[in-house]
Amino acid sequence: DKTVLLPSVSSQQMGGMGGTAGKARFTLRLQCLSSSPIPGTFRALMTLTGTTVSGLPGVLTNSGSATGVGVLINDLNSGSAAAINAGAQYVGDYASHVDIEIPFSASYFQTERQVGAGSVKSILSYTFTYE
Repeated sequence: DKTVLLPSVSSQQMGGMGGTAGKARFTLRLQCLSSSPIPGTFRALMTLTGTTVSGLPGVLTNSGSATGVGVLINDLNSGSAAAINAGAQYVGDYASHVDIEIPFSASYFQTERQVGAGSVKSILSYTFTYE
């Protein structure tokens, strides 16, 4: 489990519908131990899943008390919104016994005309697979 804490922001910082504020960087890491039974090289794939805002596949819904806001997840390798619920995505080809780190950022994303104060909570699940 990994918890990403976003800073407190005001509704004015959001900048209106589609605006973002409060960015925090985080890394998802796969550690390949020396005792792993993977010989040679392998192709790493990652699947991201979560409940997203309709029409905004990179924005997770908020289950907290704040209104009009979700959480945008950006893949910092591609520079675009993360592919959430899009199936397995190619990460790269790696030699055995290598640690894989994939950088992301999370930020508040205004999903409605008005934003209401409160807590923001979203859940993103990830699965690494290899072939």
